[in-house]
Amino acid sequence: MESKSLSIVLLAHNEIGSIKKDIDNLIDNVGKYFVESEIIIVEDGSTDGTTNLLNELHKKKIIKHIHSKTKLGYTNAFIKGVKQASYEKIFFSDTGGKFDFYEFWKLNETFEKSNSDLTIGYRKLRHDSYLRRILTQFFNIFLRLLFKIKIKDGDSGFRIYRKSVLLDILENIKVVSKHLIAAEITIKFLFFGKKVNEVEVSYFQREGESRGIPPNKLIHIVKTTIFEKYLLKKELNKLKF
Repeated sequence: MESKSLSIVLLAHNEIGSIKKDIDNLIDNVGKYFVESEIIIVEDGSTDGTTNLLNELHKKKIIKHIHSKTKLGYTNAFIKGVKQASYEKIFFSDTGGKFDFYEFWKLNETFEKSNSDLTIGYRKLRHDSYLRRILTQFFNIFLRLLFKIKIKDGDSGFRIYRKSVLLDILENIKVVSKHLIAAEITIKFLFFGKKVNEVEVSYFQREGESRGIPPNKLIHIVKTTIFEKYLLKKELNKLKF
């Protein structure tokens, strides 16, 4: 039976220029079609007015606003958000206009028909920078070779989770990633034999000011991410015995 309730989880850091548009689009294209739905936004140390905007929307009961004065980072903010979800089906999306929320329904159809635990939006039709495309391709090849998996886009930030499975993994298996937490979760779902599938979606350049990473910081992130995934493999290998 198709789920009639949905939790939507978003992360926001200095998103004053786009977050209201994201919320409106989610309500119009997704939320209003469910008997029960909620939008949970973990707002992570913003300094641009995002806090005040989300406070007002929270007062109007449009969203659940979880505010952190200090920056939690993507991984901790994500975990904080999904733990607040009220419903078994959780839709998570990156913000900033990077995805077409109407494509949620493509994921939802696959999630429901195949009784999935995780359905991922594979960023097939990309309209972002060549550098980001190259980095994504590199990490996906790296993950497939290291973990011997067939997933095409393990770190895509557009996905539907089964909450009970997600929380069981987050609460009982050590989280090692500061970067590419979605990839870590994907790998863990596969490791424990959960049903994971992918659906092609579009991906766009972030709206507003570019958030390009300086070359020296980019090198550090790449090195750290590779190290973290080897650490993840070590942790999972321990669980085999």
